[in-house]
Amino acid sequence: LFGNTNQRVTFGFPSTQTIFVGWAFKMATLPGGNVTLCNFWGPGGVIHGFLRITSTASLEWVNVGAVRASTAGGVVLANTFHYLEVMVTISQSSGEVIIKVDNNEEANVTGVDTFNSGEGEFCNAIAFLGTNHQIDDVYMLNDAGSAPYNTFLSDVRIEAVLPDADGNATEFDATFPVSPTNHFSKVDEATPDDDTTYNETATPNDIDLFDYAALPTIVGGATVLGVKAICLANKQDAGDAPFRLLTRPVATNQNGVIAHQPAVDYHYDFEIWEDNPETSSPWLESEVDAAEFGVQAL
Repeated sequence: LFGNTNQRVTFGFPSTQTIFVGWAFKMATLPGGNVTLCNFWGPGGVIHGFLRITSTASLEWVNVGAVRASTAGGVVLANTFHYLEVMVTISQSSGEVIIKVDNNEEANVTGVDTFNSGEGEFCNAIAFLGTNHQIDDVYMLNDAGSAPYNTFLSDVRIEAVLPDADGNATEFDATFPVSPTNHFSKVDEATPDDDTTYNETATPNDIDLFDYAALPTIVGGATVLGVKAICLANKQDAGDAPFRLLTRPVATNQNGVIAHQPAVDYHYDFEIWEDNPETSSPWLESEVDAAEFGVQAL
């Protein structure tokens, strides 16, 4: 993912005192010195602390120049994917840091200073920095809510699947281009082609649903922690053009809760269902494979 130190990917979220973050990580060669992997931002634009890798392949969580938690050396190997997880509680006097590598707890400290300054003992963004390494399969959550979404998730994998057939509803205009006439082929690109192929509507309540390719067989039998539907959209006229993402797990359309507002330029919107909204139970892999997903104009 990252080619040099000028690159950065930032994930923002509502302010939380305790944050769990996990990601797959691979570095082609170990660094000759300390290299920052990610920053933990707080309100007001302060960096409360950061995780770094050292020349001895240890991991350290650093706050205001002081190492608050560190692992032994050699916990990360060159040119090898590892799954890193960090839990941090932001506090000036009772902070906590846990560092895990491949589901093994390598550091656990309590009662340390993990606060820098600013508008509160909270974290509201994680920024991954470019250091000639790769990251993948990122998750972030806090300690609120119910299990398993309030603690470490261990090694997780995120799979992307694309539309491969029209679904139960095909109400958008699919004449862009005229041929072929199916809807899914206008939105099935791994790399979006923007105005080259697309579906559109100016009619409220129009729905387009799509069937999707099955999850890879390597995932067979895995626990599904959630499903995220993503839509790349824009509007082509003045005024609002709201829409919702929706899913049809079996026989009933289930609307997402967010009314998205597209802009004149393309950007992504998404909806996450932790559970199957038709059953109110955790998704089964077979249910994900059978479900349709799509959009509804509002």
